Amino acid sequence: MTTATHTDQHWRQHAACRDIDPDLFFPPPLGARMRAVMQQVRAICDPCPVREQCLRFALDVEGDKPAESRHGLWAATTPRQRWCKWRCDTGRCEHPQHKQEGVAPVPDRPKPGGWRHAARPCTVDGCDAQARGRGLCSRHYRAWVLETGQFTHGTAYGYDTGCRCEPCRAANRRRRTRRGVGS
Repeated sequence: MTTATHTDQHWRQHAACRDIDPDLFFPPPLGARMRAVMQQVRAICDPCPVREQCLRFALDVEGDKPAESRHGLWAATTPRQRWCKWRCDTGRCEHPQHKQEGVAPVPDRPKPGGWRHAARPCTVDGCDAQARGRGLCSRHYRAWVLETGQFTHGTAYGYDTGCRCEPCRAANRRRRTRRGVGS
């Protein structure tokens, strides 16, 4: 990411928006009402003599941030439009007009995440079952819930975890009756 210094920003002195309220360029999410705001912004930005420098500044500052992390209207462009332009400028798009000879498009960054569910074994020694909550298989998780009392008595969840007290049994009967499952 490139950060512009004070000397690189002399173009701002010539911007058409320098005396306009900045809130116009950083509106809250407006949805369908965004059209009216964009018309106002375009009326200011379209004739602006430093529109290209403004757009380049926004692209440099925002770098590879995803569209959701970009804010404001710069050079009459929305965060989504700037993100798309950045992808094209850096070769991350697949538009035929932006492809370069012998250069493959750069793939998107992988989504952050932990282990895949299916590849996570239970953390109890000797158990080969697939882990679910708290790194335990269903059987060991139920045992942990019962042992630590991590449920509320009188609930169907309490019954599902193995508690057979009368309030949990009654809750299970109520659930079965609601579902229409035998009596």
